[in-house]
Amino acid sequence: MTRPAPSSPLTQRSVARPAVSAATLAAAALVATALVGACPARDASVTRRTLYFAGEPVARIEERALPEGAGRRVTRAAVLEDTAESTELVAVLDAHGFARQARYTRGKLRSVALDALSLPVASESDTPVVLIDLLGHVQPPAATAVSLVDLSSAEVVLGSVERRGAEIVALDRFGGVVARANVEGHRTGPGVFFEGDSASGTPRQPVEVPSVDPRGVGAWRLLGVDDVLPALAADGPGQRRVGDLVVRRVDPPTETPTPLDTGPQPFVESSDERLVAWATALRAPDDPLARAVRLVEAIHPLVDASKRALPPSAVVMLEHGGDCDGAAALLAAGLRALGTAARPVVGYRWADGRFAPHAWTEVHTPGGWVLVDAAAARVGDDATYLKLFEGLGGALTMGRVLGRLHLQPAAAPGAP
Repeated sequence: MTRPAPSSPLTQRSVARPAVSAATLAAAALVATALVGACPARDASVTRRTLYFAGEPVARIEERALPEGAGRRVTRAAVLEDTAESTELVAVLDAHGFARQARYTRGKLRSVALDALSLPVASESDTPVVLIDLLGHVQPPAATAVSLVDLSSAEVVLGSVERRGAEIVALDRFGGVVARANVEGHRTGPGVFFEGDSASGTPRQPVEVPSVDPRGVGAWRLLGVDDVLPALAADGPGQRRVGDLVVRRVDPPTETPTPLDTGPQPFVESSDERLVAWATALRAPDDPLARAVRLVEAIHPLVDASKRALPPSAVVMLEHGGDCDGAAALLAAGLRALGTAARPVVGYRWADGRFAPHAWTEVHTPGGWVLVDAAAARVGDDATYLKLFEGLGGALTMGRVLGRLHLQPAAAPGAP
């Protein structure tokens, strides 16, 4: 899954010490965005902090801010502790700390600019943009509707920012807290990460996801994430959400694909000529599900869990291999390139006797949406999967539940 980038808890390595899946490590990269080689200007404001996850250091962060017109230019660089990989976020902020321009770069393989995203408010120039990594720079004149952006995973959600005492708080459109920052710029979130000068501010230790085989469970009660429940995209193949329950279902969801399910997006580069040539050369059948199976056969040999630090991009997966995040992105991009609607999703998967963060793909067929996992070579309804969000699993999605979510087996509504 997409790992937490420099400011999200997605850097879990399992559950006790969460296993960082591609999606998970990218979110950890979000909470840690920076390390720029530029020489510090004499009047630059420089801060250095560490990102902690569950009390352990995840990334070293350096941030430089320079006046620029009525605003400022902020360069935030980070080095991930586990891999020594560097990330960099360069942004131009206005007087209130809202982003006018920004570009995020991770290593040599991934880069995305703010203007490349499909902002829900792209046509409304008066709607501000808040980069979740730079929340501490935001000084809203009042509670303000915004687009919250995580460039490390190309996530965008509608929400708001407001001041609460000495804190700046980012909320999703349902009122759930996404992250908060104090006046010194130190950030915390609803998960178990803390960005500051020591690990003492870590909100809590990670919650253990129970080791219960899901194949005999009719429903799961989602505990510890009440504030996130409205934002979940937990309806999908084999499941539907009813309040705080995710219930097993046998009928596939049949909603119509949206433009976001059919065209290119950052990291799901379905129009890239290399990817189009690869998908076309596979000579996959016209039937959407059979087409998906053919692509899975081609992608599965590229999967290498040891490459979880690589960016979860379809093109990176095609050329360098990767883990479940890259596999989900490549399958979705390959199907879109061939004219089939598909979307990457993230959540948990039961494997080797435990639940672990995972990414896979949903494919649209004449009968509805179907689960297809190129990393595990699985197709069709499977009770070992628990979908929580659509997308590549960054700080704004999986980063909000990792270390917090507790699953409690429950009877399905109406069951004796």
